[in-house]
Amino acid sequence: MVINGNLNLQPSAITLLEIAGTLNQGVDYNYVCVNGSILASGLLQLSLLSGHENFITPSTVLTLVTANQITGNFFNIASGERLTTLDGWGSFQVDYTGGNLIVSNFIAIPEPSSLVLFVIAGWIIVLLRWKGSSHIIKHSKLVR
Repeated sequence: MVINGNLNLQPSAITLLEIAGTLNQGVDYNYVCVNGSILASGLLQLSLLSGHENFITPSTVLTLVTANQITGNFFNIASGERLTTLDGWGSFQVDYTGGNLIVSNFIAIPEPSSLVLFVIAGWIIVLLRWKGSSHIIKHSKLVR
């Protein structure tokens, strides 16, 4: 999207930027070009479209907005802080200084089911090792 002129986001504004890939700016992910300045206010929200979260890596850097200058602040995120995506797939570092709004340094948030499986697998390993070591002790008593 191209805006010729200034963009003043009101305190009630919700700026939703969607990401469905990393290759084509304005096609795979939202891109706004403002031929003027932006006064940031309201909420900034990021969303990874379903199935595309696997294309995002920690080294992904996406310029989502360009302008002559960005002033002000979004209420929910200061420049340089992390913002969790609406869908909960992960979080990005958001920087909006000068004339660009850039997201980078993606950190995926594991699904609860994956985390539960990881914990269960860890406990199984601990129990098997514990049972195996007590078996060795019993066996060594029998040998004596």
